This record gives sequence, C-alpha cells and structure tokens, in this order.
Amino acid sequence: MTDSVRATPAPSCKEAPVPPALQDTEGRKPAASHCPPLQYAPVAAFASPLTRMVLASEGLTTTLLQAAVNSDLRVRASAVHTVHAGVLDAAAHRELAASRHPSFLLRHSLLVTADGTEVSDNYVAARTDLDPRIGDAVLDTTSPVGGALARAGLALRRRILAVGHTTRPGWDRCACKVYTLDSGTGPALFVREVFNPGVLPPALRPRKPQGERS
Repeated sequence: MTDSVRATPAPSCKEAPVPPALQDTEGRKPAASHCPPLQYAPVAAFASPLTRMVLASEGLTTTLLQAAVNSDLRVRASAVHTVHAGVLDAAAHRELAASRHPSFLLRHSLLVTADGTEVSDNYVAARTDLDPRIGDAVLDTTSPVGGALARAGLALRRRILAVGHTTRPGWDRCACKVYTLDSGTGPALFVREVFNPGVLPPALRPRKPQGERS
C-alpha cells in the first residue's frame, strides 16, 4: 500500500476525447467544474483481479475496499455544497436531467484507513427534490454515501456508466469508476470514484501482438 497523500483539488484541463461518463465533477467550490485527463478502459483490460472486481461490482464499494486493505475505512469529507445545475459537469448534468431540477448537492470525500492512508477519492452529485433521505445521506459526512443510503432503507440500483484511468495529485495513474444510483423514477445520484493505485493496481493487461489469436 502506498503512503497517505495530501488531498488537493484536481487540476483544470482541456476536454479529453473520452466517453462523456468519464467527465469529472469538481465539488470543492460551487463554481464551474474541471476535469483531469481521463482515458476509457474496459473492466476486462485491467490486469489485477481485485481491480476488475471492484470496477465491475454493482454493490457497495466500501465493503470491497475494506476487504482489500484489511481495515475499516472512515470518511474524510472536505466539502458538501448546494449548487445549481450549471455547476455540474456534462455527464452529471445529462444523467440527472439537471435542466429540469432547481438544485443539487455536490460532495467531495475521501475514504481513509485508520492510519490515514487515502484509499479512494469520491465525488457525488445528488438531486435534492426526491426522497429527503437522499439528502440526509449525502450530508452525513461521518459515513460513506452508499452505507448511509442503505441504513436509511433506500433501495437504489447502481448503474455503471464507465470505468477507466484518471490522474490525481499524488497518484500518478488511477483506476476510476463512474456510475449512477437510480430510484424508481430515474437517476438520483451521480458518483465518480478514483482509487489509490497502491490499493487497486491500474495496470492493463499486455496487448497481444497484432494477428495473434487468443
């Protein structure tokens, strides 16, 4: 496992030629969002079985990460803001049908081990006009959002939009996962998770030489 690194805002960047679902949400300040460089990669392309399992899972990510590091994880939340639709990035705006809703909660948090090692860096955009328990879960900075939603008795379906690579200050190359949590009426939350490369190795399988059969 890598040593813990200091959480810093993701740097701004030019639009990258990747699927829209891999666009970043910047939740530290209620201002226009930025995106780090991103590159799409299918789950099967990742070399590590652990990385593939976490990226493909439709269950609670926290539970899998705790098993991976053999430690309980706690939340270090640095910001939760109520924002208007214009603050959301293109993917969150589209998936949450933002133009039809007045406001959203935008949250940035880290999952860390007992010794402070950062395991994942997470951005969540949530609609505020649905079940009030959703807002309560996002605002609860003592708990991962998924766990808080489950304890509130909310059964939301996880729909994976894309997986791939991104960068983050202190982590040269990271696996990332973008998905929505859907209610009966459609997407309620947009989530982007970036994983410490010392926990989930981001390396891809070697490509076979052109013309070689599997």
